[in-house]
Amino acid sequence: ELRQRLAQCRDTYQSGQSILRTHEVELHGLRKRQKDISDTLHTLSLDLQEGELKRTSLLSHCETTYALHLPEWLAETAVTVVSPDDQPQWESDIKDLRQKIANLGPVNIDAIAEFEDISGRCDFLSQQKRDLETSLDGLQQAIVKIDQTTIKRMIEAYHDINTAFQKEFPRLFGGGRATLSLTNEADILESGIDVFAQPPGKKLQSINLLSGGEKALTALSLLFSILSYRPAPFCILDEVDAPLDEENVHRYNTLIRSMVDRTQFIMITHAKTSMEIGDTLYGVTMPEPGISKVVGVELDDKKPAEIAA
Repeated sequence: ELRQRLAQCRDTYQSGQSILRTHEVELHGLRKRQKDISDTLHTLSLDLQEGELKRTSLLSHCETTYALHLPEWLAETAVTVVSPDDQPQWESDIKDLRQKIANLGPVNIDAIAEFEDISGRCDFLSQQKRDLETSLDGLQQAIVKIDQTTIKRMIEAYHDINTAFQKEFPRLFGGGRATLSLTNEADILESGIDVFAQPPGKKLQSINLLSGGEKALTALSLLFSILSYRPAPFCILDEVDAPLDEENVHRYNTLIRSMVDRTQFIMITHAKTSMEIGDTLYGVTMPEPGISKVVGVELDDKKPAEIAA
């Protein structure tokens, strides 16, 4: 039953880790895509500005060089039918037109085609700009939603771990109190965490002002608080009890024993008290000079344990 529960806990943990990694990958991809779209949008904006400048320059060139307002001239080129009675008016119009043609000088016969090409390019870039802005708005909304979910989960984890930390600290120290504090509550995703600890008989202070053994116990309190919130399949503790005295080692071992139903602990230690609580003990001996040998013992049955190659 314990193995089944452990397997279920591992599946839940792995599923949560997979979801978290998926969200992190999605967030990374969305942010990269946002940057790419922003760069593309900037490039298109520059191209659009360049097209507008060319269009304006072409219209200005027609007006200054040929005294001709191009849009009006295009409207005036429509074919009209007139009667012979209007001959004086035609002649006047023809004279004006000839004067205008003379004023034009050498005409760029491709000006109209260039104007149409630039106008089409301008319309195309404007449509692309609108599409990119729409995509960018969608990406920003997705990022905001992911950030909101992340902040919500982080706040829940922070409060749960802080509550557990306030319970585990007195158990390891035999009294006192401790708490966690966010360095920037206004920006949870960029905030750090300060650890304040008050061992029995001392003032509440930062963990940096504690002794080596007190720092170790405080760090263990925080570690076990995290494991109580989100149990891990296994935990390796390397010489963690080295700076602790016998009484603190006993509390430390008692706390580990209370969590073995959820997490498998692998302890590297020289403390006899810590060795006694293990289910299986592995040691290194040297039966012959220069030759090391690993020896394992199952403490419950007092049988040699199988040693992995």
